[in-house]
Formats: sequence, C-alpha cells, structure tokens
Amino acid sequence: MISRTWPEEFWNWIIARPWLGVLAATGFVGAVFTYDQLLAWRHKRLVAGARWLTIAAPPEVTKEAAAAFWTTLVGVLTPPGWRRRLYGYPHVGWEYTWTGRALTIRVWVPGTVPPGAVQAAVRAAWPAATMTTTDAAAPIPAEVGEEVGGAHWPQQPDVLPLRSEHDADPLRALLAVGAEVRHREHACVQILARPAPARRVRAARRAAATSSNHPHGRPTRPPAPSPARRGWPSNPSCCSSTCSRPARPGPAARHTPPQRGRPSGTQ
Repeated sequence: MISRTWPEEFWNWIIARPWLGVLAATGFVGAVFTYDQLLAWRHKRLVAGARWLTIAAPPEVTKEAAAAFWTTLVGVLTPPGWRRRLYGYPHVGWEYTWTGRALTIRVWVPGTVPPGAVQAAVRAAWPAATMTTTDAAAPIPAEVGEEVGGAHWPQQPDVLPLRSEHDADPLRALLAVGAEVRHREHACVQILARPAPARRVRAARRAAATSSNHPHGRPTRPPAPSPARRGWPSNPSCCSSTCSRPARPGPAARHTPPQRGRPSGTQ
C-alpha cells in the first residue's frame, strides 16, 4: 500500500469541501473592495479643505533653495506612525498652469496639512518670494468643452537618484511649449510628490550600499589575496608545471624551498 504525501491529503481535503473555494473568493473580493473604499476615503480627506498656494518667484533662485524646500516639506508631510497607517501619506502638487499665455506657479496643498506649514517652507527656501492662498478648484475650468491629458510615472527603480544637475535649464522646454497656448486655451502640468514610505527608503538604502554601479553606493571591495600556504612558494612564477611540490615539513624536518625561481645570492 502506497502512503499518500501531505500535499495529496491536503488537496483531497479541499476537494471534499467545495464551499472553501466560495469562501476564499468572497474573502478576496471583500478585501479588494475594502481597500478601494479606504483609498477613496483617504482621497476625500485630502480634497476637503485643499488650497492653492500661488508663488511669485524672486528674481534670482538657486538649486540649493529648491533642495531646502523639498527637504523641509518631507518633515511637514510625514505623519506619526499610527496616523500614517490609518490615513496614509499626504501629497502635494506643484503646478504650472497657463491661461492663455499667462503662467501661474502654485502648490496644491491638501486639507490635512496644517495651514502655514507649506508657507513656512517656501519662506525658508525663497525669502524674497511672495505668496497668495486661495481655495483649490479644478486646474482646468469646468466650462472647457474638450480636454485631453496624460500621466507619467518613474520607470527606474527607487535606488536610482533623480538627476539634479543639468547643463541647461530643464524648464526651458516646458516654458517654450506653454508659450504656444493661445487665447481661451488652458494647460496645466502637475508634479505630484509625497514622502516615500520607510520600507521603500530602507530597501533603496540597502540596494545603494551593496551596489557598485550606484553613484552613491559603496564600491565592491575586491577579495583579499589568500596568504601563501606553508610549504608553497609565494612567487607565482614558481608555480608552473615544472615546479615540484615540496614535502610537508615534519617536527624535525626543515623546509627546503624549490630551486627554480629562487633569488640568486640566498642560502
């Protein structure tokens, strides 16, 4: 008699109870529906009380100021542990909006962010900038009859950093395209950003620390050469097919190095 293995017994146990399949399918659908409702509820919390922060840029800006702004914004948008698990991470939207040829630069701030927090980050980065706060609405007016749009996501892994050094202003091409917007036309470019979860940050740091190709990673250290075994010559030129292996020295024996490859003038 051939004994059955535990996978066969488990499979037969499942076949004898078909209601388990219905229960598993119901649980899966319920989990997907619950997660979808959770995301919708989080989105409603962000939209309720959202506002626009219109920024008039100062005459001169530096890339260090932009880095300081986003660094400060990470601390503003990162909630405590229990709120992060329940409400998720809020995001902001950096917008370039054209109404005809008039360009407006503004930040969409969710209603869950305390008032004045993003304004303080802007003042710290660009002290000469002026700001105006208004209630947020649709970036494209509702009376526009025909609309078209698209979205882009980063395709590279998180371990690869964003390029921050450019030979030319990367916004030059965007502003040139926006200058083609005609009267009674609207255009909007949104850059949505939020703090990365701690799990993704840890994974990116581990990958950067172990990768030799990453620009901020540690280079892979070459393996150290193993020390020469006792009884073998350390000179590689002696390790040819004509060199004989010396005998292992015993307690009263003295090792005699091979003759080939032996430096002249030594005893």
